[in-house]
Parts: sequence; C-alpha cells; structure tokens
Amino acid sequence: MQNILIHEEENVLNVSLNRPEKKNALDLKTIQSLTQVFLNKPSKTVLLKGEGSCFCAGADLGWISSAPSEELECLFQLFETVQSAEVPVLVYVHGFVYGGGIGLLSACDFIFAEHSTKFCFSELKLGLMPALIAPFILQRSPQMKEYMLNGKLFSAQEALKLNLIHFTGSTEEFKNWQTDQVDCLGKLHQGAFHETKKFLKDLPFVSKENIKQFCIQSLQQRRKDPFVKDMIKKFLSKEIS
Repeated sequence: MQNILIHEEENVLNVSLNRPEKKNALDLKTIQSLTQVFLNKPSKTVLLKGEGSCFCAGADLGWISSAPSEELECLFQLFETVQSAEVPVLVYVHGFVYGGGIGLLSACDFIFAEHSTKFCFSELKLGLMPALIAPFILQRSPQMKEYMLNGKLFSAQEALKLNLIHFTGSTEEFKNWQTDQVDCLGKLHQGAFHETKKFLKDLPFVSKENIKQFCIQSLQQRRKDPFVKDMIKKFLSKEIS
C-alpha cells in the first residue's frame, strides 16, 4: 500500500496520508514521500488530508523511539518544506490529531478541522517532548505552550479560539470552505503570494532596529515585478477595478 495518495484536480493537488491502519502515524517513509511532494514544487494549491478515521496520530512511536538524529532531521525538514511551499497549502483534519500531526497542520497555510476533531500533545505522557514540532506550533499559536506541558485533550472549538486552526464545521461546510478558498487564491499573483508568505514568516524574527528597513526593502523588491507595473497602469487607466 502506498503511504501517501496523490490525486490531481483542475485547481487542486490532493495529497492524503495513507496509513489508516496506523492512524496515519508519520514513519520515515511517509515523511520522505510527503517531503518530496513539496520539493517537486507543485504548481497548484495543495490540499492535505488523512485517510481513515483520523488525520494523523503523530510520529510513529516504533520509528521515533530509536531514530538516529539524521532521520529526526527529516521530520523537521518536512515541516520546513511544507511551511516554505510557494503555493497555498490547505489542510483538512478530522478524528484526532496528536503531536507530530499538529506540527504538520501548523506548517500549512489554511486549516480546517471537523467540529468533532480532538487534539492532544501526548509526548510528555510517554516521557518524550514536543521538540521537533514546537517551533512551528508556537509560531502559529503561542498559547499552545500550556497544552504542550499538560497533555490535555482539547477540542476543535478550543483550537479555533487559540488560533491553531482557521475554521471548524461539518464535512459539507468544508466543501464550501475549500471552494471559497481555492476561488480566492486563484485570483492572486503566485509570486506575490509566495513572497508575502515568506515575509510574514520572517517578520517576527526581524529585530526592532531593522524592521523598518526590512519592510521597505520587501515592498521595493516586489515593485520590481513587471506584472505589478502593468496592473497598476491598468488600474490607473481604469481598465480594471
């Protein structure tokens, strides 16, 4: 059985974790396969899902309990690669999402959770720690520190309040949400999307002394794109509104 499934539609590349018998736990093969999808630089919006009863139970314990450091680096690289993708990355989660699964969704751009989804950082219960996922999760939601430390099960509604996810609802509501997101994203300039995504990722790490220059230089760089000049010309001449 393939550990991930890929189905291409007109505007979306559907990518599914496909280890339902293991609750889609992330083993090395799955990590490497998923990373390669993003290293191949997809040209369409990516929708990430999980087959079976849940999105992802986290890292495969049989693997992570004894994986050498170079393999652990592969998991961190997966999160980095998803987070740095040049195209929008949507994720649909359901059932339950533990540990590394929360790390994976945190690396995505737009996050939908079924209303009955449960989340948990179970690492401390096993004597482990959420070391590889913490940078990505805390960047999205600093409030997750409490849940990393207490291992409490929390709901999609709580995740929404704490900005871990963007929307929660039914399967039917997800379809409407996906259609709306893909439609909006399809109207954007891909280069501007990618550069803005990188800008927003880097912005929190810029020092107070350098932030003004960083923002100015970022805008100046984007203005150099011939597309920008053409669009502004059309707007000013009322060819577009």
